[in-house]
Amino acid sequence: DGSEGLKEGAVLSPRGDRVAYSWKPRGAGSAAIFIKLVETGAAVRLTRGTFAEAWPAWSPDGNYIAFARLEGPDAGYY
Repeated sequence: DGSEGLKEGAVLSPRGDRVAYSWKPRGAGSAAIFIKLVETGAAVRLTRGTFAEAWPAWSPDGNYIAFARLEGPDAGYY
């Protein structure tokens, strides 16, 4: 169904309508940040970097997401 892989760090938005998380789909080179709408379950890929991206955090107003971009040899497991 396209949802296999490693998902981590899910955080609910301040308004409770979206969830941000890090997902490395099966066979992908690295993890990216995704947002899923709680009501519909529709997921949208937010980042498209070449390095692993993890640990999303919402801004207090829910308009922005901060995340870590992992580079180097220790980033391989994401």
